[in-house]
Amino acid sequence: MKAAFVFPNPRAKLLADLQRGAAPDSSLLGANHLREAYVHDPRLARERSSWLRWQLRELVLPWEVRSADVLVTPLFRYVGFASRVARGPRLVVVNFGLNVLLRNAPPLRRRAVLTTIRQPARIACLSDVQRRELVELSGLPSERVVTVRLGIDADFFTPDDALDERPLVVTVGKDLARDYATFAVALDGLGADGKIAALPRNLEGIALPRNVNAAMLDPLELRDHYRRATCVVISQFRDTHPVGTEHGGTTALLEAWAMGKAVIATDRATLREYIRDGEDALIVPAEDPRAMRSAIERVLGDQELRRRLGAAGRRRVEDDLTTRHMAARWLPVLEAAA
Repeated sequence: MKAAFVFPNPRAKLLADLQRGAAPDSSLLGANHLREAYVHDPRLARERSSWLRWQLRELVLPWEVRSADVLVTPLFRYVGFASRVARGPRLVVVNFGLNVLLRNAPPLRRRAVLTTIRQPARIACLSDVQRRELVELSGLPSERVVTVRLGIDADFFTPDDALDERPLVVTVGKDLARDYATFAVALDGLGADGKIAALPRNLEGIALPRNVNAAMLDPLELRDHYRRATCVVISQFRDTHPVGTEHGGTTALLEAWAMGKAVIATDRATLREYIRDGEDALIVPAEDPRAMRSAIERVLGDQELRRRLGAAGRRRVEDDLTTRHMAARWLPVLEAAA
């Protein structure tokens, strides 16, 4: 059984960076740990020269990977129909936001999405709560919707404190469900610095206080900021927010855990499924800057709490949440699809 993994954006540079030790393998979803799997960049996406080429990449993709038995991808608009026409590999779609789309799309768009997601042999969700909601929203047979929990590169992200003299609170993520306005208010005037690792679009309309700055970081810079962080905050809007992905924040959570950092996370269903509140992270209400500030002050002022939360998070990653664990979870899914 051979599986081709295809991602929305090309992975050639990432694969080269992996060889140099300059990036984690997390966004490959365990594909590089599967003996009979490979990562394929669609030919029309290798150079994003036009909008049309970018859209057409799904239509020609099944012909490009015809030697594979299974195609694993978050792409879903056209690839299912194209694969049937091409008599190509069986399709497994990774759920990177289908729930939010089905909840909020206009009726015609919703019907189109429902039609396309009936094509895959399996849809893989990153949590059980995401899986249950997708079954409810789509009416798909429950056996065709599976859970494959996320994993992180625990060799790239490892505990290695290099704490700044002044406390540093780091928050990370470019998903549109991130709530950096609440983070900014919570940090305003606090005796600590704040660092937001995000895209400019995440910060539109947000006035940052003097002790908070923002930038998009490459993997090595991000790892350095984790090392220097006193704690890591995952600040997101509530589950009903109409944009972003319902599993947003999971990667940042696992990265911080792998680095042995104390984590404070806003309450969202998928994160709550990963987190044991008070044992390996602290959960605070979404969109509540006062509660977030109180939790940050608690963590900054209690070294033993930071140590305990960070150690518990690292154990969680080592026990069950590495990319090698994720690869093992893929095997029965891919075999069943094939």
